[in-house]
Amino acid sequence: QRSGDREQFLPGVMDIIAPDPDEGEHLLSTVDHAAICLPAGQLRPTVAFYEKVFGFSQIFEEFIEVGTQAMDSKVVQSPSGKVTFTLIEPVADREPGQIDNFLARHGGAGVQHLALLCDDIVGTVQTLENRGVKFLQTPGSYYDQLQERFASMNLQVEDLRRTNVLIDEDHWRIDGHDPDGA
Repeated sequence: QRSGDREQFLPGVMDIIAPDPDEGEHLLSTVDHAAICLPAGQLRPTVAFYEKVFGFSQIFEEFIEVGTQAMDSKVVQSPSGKVTFTLIEPVADREPGQIDNFLARHGGAGVQHLALLCDDIVGTVQTLENRGVKFLQTPGSYYDQLQERFASMNLQVEDLRRTNVLIDEDHWRIDGHDPDGA
């Protein structure tokens, strides 16, 4: 609820910004997915719940291993294709990692991140920063081997480093670029 002084939302915490100065500018197009961290052992029952209760279908799964840490993920999507959740659980017999840290820090399951689609990630981040949005800093080591990991990237590593943008690839595209040219 936003009531009270029009200039502030949660007084003292966050100023309400003015309307977009450029009516024709569309920075973000849609929410691609929400990533939800689950405790170990809850991935399969949660997928079954979304299938039974909401009619979602599992559309993808991936086991991710980084050194001595690992996580398992399954992606479920609504019948309309407009709602997508990436469900992630830590692998219990591996060393604790980012999912375990999230669960401990937040007292259980929850949304780790929202993935938003845009046409120009570097320009969008720069515009949002100019409007006062604060982004997390990314360690420089992340970018040092990025070109090797994603040979077909259509973005410049230095632009990503400067704006702290992380990229990933899914089963459709790499950083928004369709490798099949469709």
